[in-house]
Amino acid sequence: MNDNETVSVATSEELVPVNISTKGDRGIVGEASPGLQVRQLWRDSKTHESLKAFARRIVSPKSEAKPEHKLIVKNWFANKKQTNNAKKSDKNLKRITEERMATKASRKPSKK
Repeated sequence: MNDNETVSVATSEELVPVNISTKGDRGIVGEASPGLQVRQLWRDSKTHESLKAFARRIVSPKSEAKPEHKLIVKNWFANKKQTNNAKKSDKNLKRITEERMATKASRKPSKK
Protein backbone atom coordinates (compact mmCIF):
# COMPACT_ATOMS: atom_id res chain seq x y z
CA MET A 1 0.00 0.00 0.00
CA ASN A 2 1.37 3.42 -0.97
CA ASP A 3 1.19 6.57 1.14
CA ASN A 4 -2.22 8.26 1.15
CA GLU A 5 -3.92 5.47 -0.73
CA THR A 6 -7.70 5.37 -0.98
CA VAL A 7 -9.24 2.07 0.03
CA SER A 8 -12.91 1.10 -0.09
CA VAL A 9 -14.18 -0.26 3.20
CA ALA A 10 -17.32 -2.38 3.28
CA THR A 11 -19.84 -1.32 5.89
CA SER A 12 -23.09 -3.10 6.57
CA GLU A 13 -24.87 -1.22 3.77
CA GLU A 14 -22.38 0.17 1.21
CA LEU A 15 -18.73 0.68 0.25
CA VAL A 16 -17.21 3.80 1.81
CA PRO A 17 -13.90 5.22 0.48
CA VAL A 18 -11.38 5.87 3.27
CA ASN A 19 -8.04 7.68 2.93
CA ILE A 20 -5.23 5.86 4.70
CA SER A 21 -1.92 7.59 5.21
CA THR A 22 0.91 5.46 6.47
CA LYS A 23 3.73 6.82 8.56
CA GLY A 24 7.09 6.66 6.81
CA ASP A 25 10.65 7.20 8.03
CA ARG A 26 10.12 10.95 8.26
CA GLY A 27 6.60 11.01 9.68
CA ILE A 28 3.23 11.35 8.03
CA VAL A 29 3.33 12.94 4.60
CA GLY A 30 1.69 16.36 4.53
CA GLU A 31 1.80 16.87 8.30
CA ALA A 32 4.16 19.68 9.33
CA SER A 33 6.47 19.17 12.29
CA PRO A 34 6.07 21.43 15.35
CA GLY A 35 9.35 23.13 14.44
CA LEU A 36 8.16 24.02 10.97
CA GLN A 37 4.81 25.24 12.29
CA VAL A 38 6.46 27.46 14.92
CA ARG A 39 8.79 29.00 12.32
CA GLN A 40 5.80 29.66 10.05
CA LEU A 41 3.92 31.37 12.90
CA TRP A 42 7.03 33.41 13.71
CA ARG A 43 7.47 34.54 10.09
CA ASP A 44 3.78 35.41 9.78
CA SER A 45 3.88 37.53 12.94
CA LYS A 46 6.66 39.71 11.45
CA THR A 47 8.08 40.57 14.87
CA HIS A 48 11.67 41.64 15.43
CA GLU A 49 12.23 39.21 18.29
CA SER A 50 14.09 35.93 18.21
CA LEU A 51 12.30 32.68 17.51
CA LYS A 52 12.78 31.45 21.06
CA ALA A 53 11.53 34.74 22.56
CA PHE A 54 8.50 34.58 20.27
CA ALA A 55 7.77 31.00 21.37
CA ARG A 56 8.12 31.90 25.06
CA ARG A 57 5.72 34.81 24.59
CA ILE A 58 3.14 32.53 22.93
CA VAL A 59 3.30 29.98 25.76
CA SER A 60 3.18 32.56 28.57
CA PRO A 61 -0.04 32.54 30.63
CA LYS A 62 -0.72 36.19 29.78
CA SER A 63 -0.64 35.48 26.06
CA GLU A 64 -3.88 35.73 24.09
CA ALA A 65 -2.67 33.29 21.46
CA LYS A 66 -4.94 30.58 20.12
CA PRO A 67 -4.88 27.32 22.11
CA GLU A 68 -3.74 25.35 19.04
CA HIS A 69 -0.75 27.71 18.65
CA LYS A 70 0.14 27.21 22.32
CA LEU A 71 0.00 23.44 21.83
CA ILE A 72 2.27 23.64 18.77
CA VAL A 73 4.84 25.69 20.70
CA LYS A 74 4.68 23.34 23.70
CA ASN A 75 5.33 20.39 21.37
CA TRP A 76 8.26 22.29 19.84
CA PHE A 77 9.81 22.89 23.26
CA ALA A 78 9.28 19.21 24.13
CA ASN A 79 11.07 18.17 20.92
CA LYS A 80 13.94 20.54 21.70
CA LYS A 81 14.34 18.85 25.09
CA GLN A 82 14.42 15.50 23.25
CA THR A 83 11.68 14.02 25.40
CA ASN A 84 10.79 11.70 22.51
CA ASN A 85 14.35 10.31 22.34
CA ALA A 86 15.28 10.27 26.01
CA LYS A 87 17.42 7.13 25.88
CA LYS A 88 20.57 7.27 23.78
CA SER A 89 21.78 4.08 22.12
CA ASP A 90 25.16 2.57 22.97
CA LYS A 91 26.44 3.48 19.52
CA ASN A 92 25.50 7.13 20.01
CA LEU A 93 26.99 7.22 23.52
CA LYS A 94 30.30 5.93 22.13
CA ARG A 95 30.27 8.54 19.35
CA ILE A 96 29.45 11.33 21.81
CA THR A 97 32.30 10.28 24.10
CA GLU A 98 34.78 10.16 21.21
CA GLU A 99 33.68 13.59 19.96
CA ARG A 100 34.00 15.04 23.47
CA MET A 101 37.53 13.64 23.81
CA ALA A 102 38.54 14.96 20.37
CA THR A 103 37.19 18.41 21.24
CA LYS A 104 39.11 18.49 24.53
CA ALA A 105 42.29 17.37 22.76
CA SER A 106 41.94 20.08 20.12
CA ARG A 107 41.60 22.78 22.77
CA LYS A 108 44.76 21.80 24.59
CA PRO A 109 47.89 23.59 23.36
CA SER A 110 50.19 21.31 21.46
CA LYS A 111 53.50 20.38 23.09
CA LYS A 112 56.44 21.79 21.15
